[in-house]
Amino acid sequence: NTIIQAGGVAAIYVNTSTRNVGINVTVPNQKLHVSDGGIRVEKNATGLGGFISIGNATEAAGNYSAYFFGNTASDTGYFKGGIAYETLSSTYGRGDMHFLQNSTTSGGNVSISDSVMTILNGGNVGIGTTSPNDKLDVTDGNSKMVFGGASSDRPLLYFQHNAVPVDGEEIGLFDFRGYNSASQDTRYAIWTAKAEDVTDGSEDGSLTLQTMKDGTATTTLIGRSGKVAIGGTLSPSQALD
Repeated sequence: NTIIQAGGVAAIYVNTSTRNVGINVTVPNQKLHVSDGGIRVEKNATGLGGFISIGNATEAAGNYSAYFFGNTASDTGYFKGGIAYETLSSTYGRGDMHFLQNSTTSGGNVSISDSVMTILNGGNVGIGTTSPNDKLDVTDGNSKMVFGGASSDRPLLYFQHNAVPVDGEEIGLFDFRGYNSASQDTRYAIWTAKAEDVTDGSEDGSLTLQTMKDGTATTTLIGRSGKVAIGGTLSPSQALD
């Protein structure tokens, strides 16, 4: 190894075998390994000042470069978080941004497959999905909530069940909650949407409003298959029942 001293104290270590450089660390694990301090990049400028650039010189779809995070003494085997930039294709360095999290309680590093949030090159944001359909797409298994625009001047929010439901299955909930006098989490009102009939060409749906009455969720309003019921009738038989 090559050692460079400052004031008679070893400060920089160069591993002549791996060509790794360490500052205040005798066994550098990466090309540059800094211990007991930070790194500052600065430039006096108007607009962009100092910067750090990382990249992948092989510009092909699916390749990526990344910042990795690990809070152990063996970071090279426990990089559990990261921010990655994934190449779209050979098109001027464009790509999608991914925030990575690996929750395994064992050795192993995070990778692009551990993406928990994605920002597409076009600006759409996905949480739980790497292919967001609109400006904000939150997906959890077969549940999806999307916020976007029906047009340039009309916002759109929709809830989607990503699997084919059976007749009468709930496909979405809109829950209103708060605390009671005992500081308990309490549901005060809920809208429930159901796919009453999933047959192609004759689909029927329903929307039910329940409100809390004397501590019990009580059916207040139902809209089903073009008919409305007020009160406890679960299957309105006419336009207004």
